[in-house]
Amino acid sequence: MKKILCALGISMLLFTACSPQYMKIAKHYVQTGGDTLAIMIYPPATGNIMYTNYKTDEIDGFDSMTEEEQTKAMKGNSLFLKDLSDDVIYDLFVNRFIRHLASTNVLVYTPEYMDEYMKHQNKVYANMAQIELEEYYDVMTDERVIFDKKYVHDTYVDAFAVNLWVGVPKDGIEKVLYACNRVTDYHKGWFYAGYYEDDVMYEESNINLDLEYVERFITLIADRYAEYLYAYFMTDYVRRHDASPVSEQLPDTLSLHYSFNGKMIYTADETYRFVQ
Repeated sequence: MKKILCALGISMLLFTACSPQYMKIAKHYVQTGGDTLAIMIYPPATGNIMYTNYKTDEIDGFDSMTEEEQTKAMKGNSLFLKDLSDDVIYDLFVNRFIRHLASTNVLVYTPEYMDEYMKHQNKVYANMAQIELEEYYDVMTDERVIFDKKYVHDTYVDAFAVNLWVGVPKDGIEKVLYACNRVTDYHKGWFYAGYYEDDVMYEESNINLDLEYVERFITLIADRYAEYLYAYFMTDYVRRHDASPVSEQLPDTLSLHYSFNGKMIYTADETYRFVQ
């Protein structure tokens, strides 16, 4: 069983006369598109969209299969992966990612527009090296102490995750950035006591994931990862242009994030950005 822990950690900063210099530089980046940065997006190559089902213990004879047979069996015996294809992922994720990034005032290109892209002096690229879609079980634990006795109940839920690896240029080499986000069945459980010490009951409410929700989740994550990429280049721009004393600069443990819809700049720890 594979567990993926993806949380959210952001802090909003409002612009005031006392805003740190790095926030003022970030605001300039948003207003000017990083002084009109051109970004070439390389979509994932054929074979670099992966479908991984970790529920292999439910597949008869899995260990005796060839690697090719295992790959087919994992997808064929899945809840959602079997209904997803490279064409679907391009539509729901890759193209959505590109459109969302292009909704800002940076310039976004794909390889068929290489000639136009090469005319720009201020340019970078992002290579969508690999996308991995995962299905697995996770465990949600409900516990409560009643009459000095601890009660515990584990519930297995279906989980679906979208992982992305992106290569970007840094100091003459390609650095790989990574992000993961997941969604699970809805589960809420609780213990409660009756009239007697041993009269303890457990109830739960569950809503299972379905394909429609998973597809909406994929588009949501495409938008989020596009914002991660924008934020990565914004943070790099800020660090290069901030001449403040080191003690007043953006801490190394943080990066900046920009909400396209909310039009707000945030500081973000590693739980709400690409990790390196």
